[in-house]
Amino acid sequence: MEGKHRAENARIALEELEQCVDTLIIIQNEKLLEIVPNLTLAEAFKFADGILANAVKGIVDVVMNPGLVNVDFADLRAIIREGKFGVIGLGESSSEKRAVEAAEKAISHPLLNIEISNGKAALIDIMSDPSITVRESQKVIETVASRLSEDAKIIWGVQIDKSLNGKLKTLVVITGLEKPDYFKIKGFKKRKEIEKYLGVEFAE
Repeated sequence: MEGKHRAENARIALEELEQCVDTLIIIQNEKLLEIVPNLTLAEAFKFADGILANAVKGIVDVVMNPGLVNVDFADLRAIIREGKFGVIGLGESSSEKRAVEAAEKAISHPLLNIEISNGKAALIDIMSDPSITVRESQKVIETVASRLSEDAKIIWGVQIDKSLNGKLKTLVVITGLEKPDYFKIKGFKKRKEIEKYLGVEFAE
């Protein structure tokens, strides 16, 4: 079946990529069914591409734009060099608990789902209007750090953007994660639903 062939190709490519990069970040397309089940397949993949594009743009902005608490390319490289697997997350909130909510959203987006409790390093970039407080920045850092290993390396920065008007955004890059199994879907019913939806058969 084409599904099995693609899964095997993906597995081989993953193993080859591991040998060529410092950190490997993977987005699970099957998660699209949980996030946007009513979109067409083309729209769903466009949605996933948009998330990835925003994440990459966020990293570029961190490196290129000076911040109140600055993060530069050397900081990003230090995090990426922790190696293995990683995840990029984005979150935002404008509520009274915006700091915690933005951080939680950044580390729990379903499309970027991966176990992060063994994360060895994290780069945290906080973007806010000038109203951000010291305590809010601490809450973002504490929220992310509490989900990682106790000795995780944390590098953080703050960028001020007046146009955010009360909104706080958080970009998180977490690395040093263990290799996830992206090619097995637990739960027979869920697996069969996804196979039927995509018209493929996943490899065992």
